[in-house]
Amino acid sequence: MAKKESTAQFASDATIQEIFEGGVVPEVRGEFEELFGVAIMTPMGNPADPSCNWGAPTLWWGLNSVAKSQRIKQAAARYDLPLGTTYPSQRQPEEFGDLAVVLWNENIGQDEVRTACMLHQINQLNAHGKGIWFVDEVGDALRATQGALLSAVLERMLGSTPIHPHIRIQLAANPPSFSTNGHELASALSSRCMHFYVHPPTSDQFNAHLLQEGAPPVKVGVESAMDKIRKEWPSEWAKTKGLLMAYHDRTKGSTLHRQPMPDHPQSSYCWPSPRMWETAARCWATAHILKPPGFEKLSHLFLEGAVGIGAATEFVAFAANADLPEPKEFLTNGKVDKKRLDRTLAMYGAATTYVLSLKDKEQLQYGTLLWGKLDEAVTEGLTDIAYKHADALLRNNLGGARSKLQSASDPVILKLGLSRIAEKI
Repeated sequence: MAKKESTAQFASDATIQEIFEGGVVPEVRGEFEELFGVAIMTPMGNPADPSCNWGAPTLWWGLNSVAKSQRIKQAAARYDLPLGTTYPSQRQPEEFGDLAVVLWNENIGQDEVRTACMLHQINQLNAHGKGIWFVDEVGDALRATQGALLSAVLERMLGSTPIHPHIRIQLAANPPSFSTNGHELASALSSRCMHFYVHPPTSDQFNAHLLQEGAPPVKVGVESAMDKIRKEWPSEWAKTKGLLMAYHDRTKGSTLHRQPMPDHPQSSYCWPSPRMWETAARCWATAHILKPPGFEKLSHLFLEGAVGIGAATEFVAFAANADLPEPKEFLTNGKVDKKRLDRTLAMYGAATTYVLSLKDKEQLQYGTLLWGKLDEAVTEGLTDIAYKHADALLRNNLGGARSKLQSASDPVILKLGLSRIAEKI
């Protein structure tokens, strides 16, 4: 696709498509602090697991000198998180490993042995057991160096050295046309991050910055926020997954993976993929738990930054129309609505996910209620819905002869003809 030429005299007057040469990145104006806070507090696994990685990788785009880097440094101080900054444009791919490398130093006219500088930086953050690894000016990095970043961003490894799960990874870049040595971002790297375009500050924001210069940052309790997320995650994550599963079931997965061709302007930014749908959903759930100011708008922005504006708009409309109850409420008082199969499918998905996340007595209590709801679905003729979720329960040993839920599950198993499956599991 041919790139669009900007007709604006000043970059600040240009459209997003002109700045990104035909690509589209969601715009952030006054929401930076709230978006950043939710992004770094998002669990990328089960938050109750000590090995859970925290923080959704996010790439903050912006024009030159709009204080992206400074705002990230200020945010790190606000959350009392040590900050380590890397400029990949100044590094060779080999430096993202964990071995010493020999590189030619033009200044001294001879080879120079460098320790793996990235490893040294990560080891410092690892020693704190928390922090933010800030990869700045990533758009200036050569393709080979971008490739070296892949395992760090996705696998959270530098060579054979793991990055501590409480170290959050954040990135920043100027759009290619506004970079010193700008390169289009490789799809393999762009598809591992959420993308936001940070607007220059307004005059009011700039004046407020001048007035507040030197004032100590208002600290935010990271540990208390993480504890809140751990407590409320099973219910909120189950509800969010129910929405996501029902949405993709209704759309037949038409927006699940929509990778642009390599020469398309959008290929370096946000587009739908299974990985980024899950990342967006995790940020959505985190925002609904923490409820920062304007969290509903933030939830929409996270989807846009992860899977693109079009797919995000469709999902948000679906979620608003679904208006799901909490999984516990559905299991105790909910009713099957044959007129709203999309909503019913989302409720059953949320309820099943929730029950699977529980343990011991709670799982027995709500598992029994769920089998009752599956029985109701069969009675109403919704056998496809009942079959899918009964099968999931059986495969997790929450039904059948060897389960404490046998008495609740047997009637449904017989009606659905799942007896043979139950015997094999």
